[in-house]
Amino acid sequence: MAEPRKYQPISYREVFEMARALASYLWTVLGLKRGERVAILSENRPQWGISYLAITGSGLVVVPVDSQLKDAEIGHILRDSEAKAIFLSLPFLDRIRERREAIPSLRHIICFDGSGGYEEVTAFEEILETHGDFIYPNPDLSPDELAAIIYTSGTTGVSKGVMLSHRNLTSNVEQSIKAINVSEEDRMLSILPLHHTFECTCGFLAPFSVGASVAYAESIAKISENMMEVRPTVMLVVPAILERMYARTMKGIKGKRFGPIKLKVALAISSALRKAVGKGVEKRIFSEIHKRLGGSLRFMVSGGAPLRKEIAEGFYKLGLLVLEGYGLTEASPVVSVNREWDFKFGSVGLPLPGVEVRISDPGEDGVGEIIVKGENVMMGYYKNPERTAETIKDGWLYTGDLGRIDGDGFLYVTGRSKDVIVTGFGKNVYPEEVEAELSKSQFIAEVLVLGRKVPDKGEEVHAMVYPDMDALDSYASEHGVKMDERAIEELIKGEIRRLCRNLAPYKRVSSFQVVYEPFVKTTTMKIKREIYRQRIIGA
Repeated sequence: MAEPRKYQPISYREVFEMARALASYLWTVLGLKRGERVAILSENRPQWGISYLAITGSGLVVVPVDSQLKDAEIGHILRDSEAKAIFLSLPFLDRIRERREAIPSLRHIICFDGSGGYEEVTAFEEILETHGDFIYPNPDLSPDELAAIIYTSGTTGVSKGVMLSHRNLTSNVEQSIKAINVSEEDRMLSILPLHHTFECTCGFLAPFSVGASVAYAESIAKISENMMEVRPTVMLVVPAILERMYARTMKGIKGKRFGPIKLKVALAISSALRKAVGKGVEKRIFSEIHKRLGGSLRFMVSGGAPLRKEIAEGFYKLGLLVLEGYGLTEASPVVSVNREWDFKFGSVGLPLPGVEVRISDPGEDGVGEIIVKGENVMMGYYKNPERTAETIKDGWLYTGDLGRIDGDGFLYVTGRSKDVIVTGFGKNVYPEEVEAELSKSQFIAEVLVLGRKVPDKGEEVHAMVYPDMDALDSYASEHGVKMDERAIEELIKGEIRRLCRNLAPYKRVSSFQVVYEPFVKTTTMKIKREIYRQRIIGA
């Protein structure tokens, strides 16, 4: 029987010493110069963060690379950034070596898992063993120097290099810490990819700035197991993960301790007691749920995509607080977030301290483009001054996201400006609103709403639905029916009609199709809309 894997503790002192050794190696052995780019291509692991600190702390520029990208996309990023060196893990070693000739700038490869037997590859551990006594570079960095080039995930199909300065990153860390109560007493379980700015800033740099502990999950599939081991107090998540956690939690408690009726009674009692004696009572009523999540979770922070209001409310009734926030890579990335002591479900919270948020050209409903100003706003797009000028005007970052601000200053995101569906009667339909409604069906696992052009009639609301096959199997068993494709389409059609009654007539789905493969997503589990937009005739 194999020995169970154990977490290997690393102290802050050890992190400092390792980062210093790596920085010395980059400067004195490889001869890299201030401002030159160094990439990181790896799954989440401590070496990722240590390499990041060595690169940025020595005046070099870090280029985090999405480990889920195809070889051609990785090659483009390395060529475009003119990366001189790359830190990587073993799964990527041969992929990079085989394409090295197509990346002229790349001179050095450092592997976290040994040299692989290749002379031209340097083992990470070898550097730590032999270069710890080298002189540590002290470049006397300016806050306004370039620290990172982060290539966007490209849900629209276009990847851009976002340039972030040391000031951008450090200011956003400081702003986030003021808004979210995290201290050296906290334990965080890192489950989102570190190359993504949300995880890098809030799940790595921010906890490091206060001395909190960070553990790296083995995989998404082992989140529950890892939570039991780590007992995190704070976690960063994306809506897709929360929805799975919530569905699994509700299924578990209905099937064991609570039936549907008992659950409703328990939730009602929990809500009444909360009002009478204050928060905390839910953790006792639903103690088994909290134990399965480690037993110490204070709150989760959700970002990266819109979160369905009922998911956050559902967790809250079980005694689990989910704080939704909003941001984008171009803002380092956090713009706003709900506070532990001040929140509204359905909103993305209040702007961070020092960050200004306005709505540009709002309509009658108060909805317009969200624009942002602050020290967290990017320097610009790498090698793309034209796009930079289009995006940053008079210091304001035009996000391309649509939203509104209520009377208390809470921000609500309604969608992307480029995704708005304009009907033949000139009405605007925000796909996210329709998607949120359809997602309430137990038979719909994923849904994507797009505008389909109709000759002489503008656009109609079109839905692509990936059904929940487990729910369909249960339905077929309970009703003694066979669920072939025709039956599935009829059931989904009925669900769409039922749920669309909750929407204004012009927002209702006019056409739909059932797909039998999960949607292609980014590493933060956002659907790549552009892929499907191109598949819709006339879209």
